[in-house]
Amino acid sequence: MYYNKKDYYYKRAKREHYLSRAAYKLLEMNKRYHIIRRGMKVLDVGCAPGGWSQVALNAVGRKGLVVGFDIEKVELNAPNFRFVQGDLFQDETWNSAFEIAKGPFQVILSDAAPKTTGIAFKDVSRSLEMCSEVIRRASKHLVHGGWCVLKVFEGEGFAEFKKELKEVFLKVKIYKPIASRTMSRETYLILQGFTGRDDGA
Repeated sequence: MYYNKKDYYYKRAKREHYLSRAAYKLLEMNKRYHIIRRGMKVLDVGCAPGGWSQVALNAVGRKGLVVGFDIEKVELNAPNFRFVQGDLFQDETWNSAFEIAKGPFQVILSDAAPKTTGIAFKDVSRSLEMCSEVIRRASKHLVHGGWCVLKVFEGEGFAEFKKELKEVFLKVKIYKPIASRTMSRETYLILQGFTGRDDGA
């Protein structure tokens, strides 16, 4: 992704040693909604370059665990961080994360986004496809009552997707962090109280 070096959050991330400006989006959302807390197990989907994982690590503390996966390698050294290199749509990737955590997570984060084409309906469709995959996997990988945060591009199909989410989460909120670029189509879905697990976990 191209970063404007005059961007306030780009400069701030460099100064405060975050691996991406996106870290401030999660910091803002977590401060408002208290999504990630001490001792939690957190899965960071599409975690490269690692900014969200850094925020999650600070939030869970030493007794928590953050597992991140991405098709791109992430260089982040922390005793309670584990990285899996793999694709969002592959069983092996999810299974590896599940095995590391020895069970489901309290929080699933996804700042994953498709490589944009500039064709709005294609970009929105691909974004929704990625988010839908995360939610499909939540039946195994997210505890009952758990949280999920998804980045999604707004457009055709977004309203229907949001409606589907209300069937498996108690609360569904749309949030646009201050750190998001003004012209960006991205927004975030903050999902609380997962009800979709059927195994009593």
